[in-house]
Amino acid sequence: MKICAIIAEYNPFHNGHKRLLDFAKLRGDAVVIIMSGNFVQRAMPACTDKYTRAQIAIANGADAVLELPSIYATSSAQNFAQGAIEIANTIGAQELCFGSECGDTQMLMRCAKATLDTQFDEQVKLHLCKGVSYPKAVALALPQYQQILDKPNNTLAIEYIKAIIKSKSNIQIATLLRPDNYNSDSLIDGYASATAIRNMNKMQAYQYAPQHSVDSMLSTVETNYKQFASTAAALIDKEHWQNTEGVSEGLENKFANATPTNSFDNLIADVKSKRYTQLKLQRIVLNALLGITAQYTNLRRQTVAPTKILAVSANNTKLLAHLCKLSTQLTEQQKLISDIDKKADRLYCALTGIAPTHTFIKV
Repeated sequence: MKICAIIAEYNPFHNGHKRLLDFAKLRGDAVVIIMSGNFVQRAMPACTDKYTRAQIAIANGADAVLELPSIYATSSAQNFAQGAIEIANTIGAQELCFGSECGDTQMLMRCAKATLDTQFDEQVKLHLCKGVSYPKAVALALPQYQQILDKPNNTLAIEYIKAIIKSKSNIQIATLLRPDNYNSDSLIDGYASATAIRNMNKMQAYQYAPQHSVDSMLSTVETNYKQFASTAAALIDKEHWQNTEGVSEGLENKFANATPTNSFDNLIADVKSKRYTQLKLQRIVLNALLGITAQYTNLRRQTVAPTKILAVSANNTKLLAHLCKLSTQLTEQQKLISDIDKKADRLYCALTGIAPTHTFIKV
């Protein structure tokens, strides 16, 4: 059985995702989605809960959906890719399918290998010392690939390839040309990014995403989270900030001394600097709320991401048996990673009123 993996957020699931899923289905016997849980890489709650998003993926042709744990899903592109590829390796995926603005697997492979060169690391560190952000430092370190590195899907694809190489995996890659990116507000030939869809009214969004996907979106969940996070941050002391993953160089002082506010944007603005992007600060706030301390960096290195089923097609009994066996074999370290997901689910429940599900769903 050839398993094709797709790494996704589905925030929300839209026509572009369906196009990639159909592409993957032509390339293997089963398509397994490795998907962010109730919080996504922007360190914000997903617009739809993870089980509903998983069901929508199955309804649109996926054979199974597995959860990418929160400590990977809400982290940097490098950690996001690492966790997802670890799960792809665990389930025995033979191919990874993804969208990219480049659309050229060989070009992406060459760029990925260039970023693994020791001279590249030295150049990145040099630019970081000058106070630029990490994405900018990466682009400056490889000017010959700047047009590729300027595009978010290309950048994520390169991290997937790097994770495959580092893990000495035999996973093959296949990419589908994507004319937009996930941050774009543009509308192209019946396709729109998740960002654009989240900002549309329902009648407009129906043109770019399945109706169930649009109808399941929760319009207030991000607002609720921002209000809660900014208020809760006022109660977090310096020591807690200091132990939070992502905090360094005295940033704990800026958070601890920030003016108490019920505005998330004001909190971030109070702490932001040239060195720390808004996205990185958002991740730090979520890490502080979920109790993701610096020790989880070592935990990520010492173990592989656990495998948890969110939904599976009832028709594919062979795949179901295979995945069920893998998902029950958790080490103590993997259980610690899963405990963070339980906290994230409880927080999402408090924000939305949606009771957490404790078992996977057959569709």
